[in-house]
Amino acid sequence: MTNALRGELWRALGSISEISGPHRSLSRALRLPDLDPVSQTELFVLQLPPYAARYLSSDGMLGGESADRVAGFWRVLGMIPPAEPDHLASIAGLYGALLDAEAAPAGPSWQSPVKRAREVLFWEHIATWMPPYLLQVSNLGDGAQRAWADLLLDAIYAEATMLISPERPSLGFREAPPPVGPDTEASDAIEAVLVPGRSGLILTKAALARASAEIGVGLRVGERRFILQSLLDQDPAATLGWLTAESSAWRLALLQLPSALGVMVEFWTTRVAATEARLSELADRALTATLA
Repeated sequence: MTNALRGELWRALGSISEISGPHRSLSRALRLPDLDPVSQTELFVLQLPPYAARYLSSDGMLGGESADRVAGFWRVLGMIPPAEPDHLASIAGLYGALLDAEAAPAGPSWQSPVKRAREVLFWEHIATWMPPYLLQVSNLGDGAQRAWADLLLDAIYAEATMLISPERPSLGFREAPPPVGPDTEASDAIEAVLVPGRSGLILTKAALARASAEIGVGLRVGERRFILQSLLDQDPAATLGWLTAESSAWRLALLQLPSALGVMVEFWTTRVAATEARLSELADRALTATLA
C-alpha cells in the first residue's frame, strides 16, 4: 500500500472515533458495518473517551500535561494544535498528513525529516496507548465498532513493523505516574485502578456494572469512583477479588499483542501485573477480616 493510500486509511479510521461526521460514507469506504449513533455516543463519550491523556496522565483525566505533550508535537512541526490535540482522530489525521508529506516528490532531503517526525509521532503518541485502548473497544463495542478497532489495530501493527523501534521508552512512559507497588497504601491502590497510566488497567463503567452483577451486589449509578466505592462498601472482599481477576485477564490479553510493540506491551503488562499482585493481597486481607 502506498503512503498516499495509507494516509487516507489513517484519516478515515481516525474520523470514525468522532461523534459527528460522515460515518456512513466512511464505514462503507472501509467496508465496515454501519455505525449506530447511539452506540457511538455510549462508547466514545461514556465508556472509552478516545483521548491519550485519559490513558497516560497521572490522574486518568482529560487534558493536563499529557494533552500538552501532544500539542507540543504539533507546534514542533510548525502547526497550530487543534482544539483537542490528543483526540484519536486528531492524532490519526496528523499521522495521515505526514504520510502524505513523505510521499510528496520533494526528494530525500525533505522525506527523511518527515519520516523521522512520523516515527516520533507513532512511538510517542500512537503506540503508547492506542493498542490497549482498541483492545477494550473490541471487548466493549458493538459489531461495527469491533470491526473498526480491529482494522485500526492492524494498521498500527503494520506501521510498527516498518518503523525503527525507539532505543528507549517514550517520554510519556518515562514521565508516567508511579506504578502500584507492594507498599502502596490500600486506598491509593484502589484509586489507582481508575488511572490506566498507573495501574495498567482500563476500567470502564460497563465493567463495573458487570462486576456488580457477578459478585451479586447492588449497582449505584454514578461516576466510576462512586460506583467502585459503592461496590467496596457492600462487599470489599468480593470486589477486590473481582478486580484481581480482571487485572489478570487484562494482563493475559495484553500479552497477545504483537512483539513489534514490545516497549508498549512491557510498560502496560508490568504495571497491571504489579496492580494484580497488590489487589490480590488486599483481597486476601479483606476475606480474612470477613471470616474472623
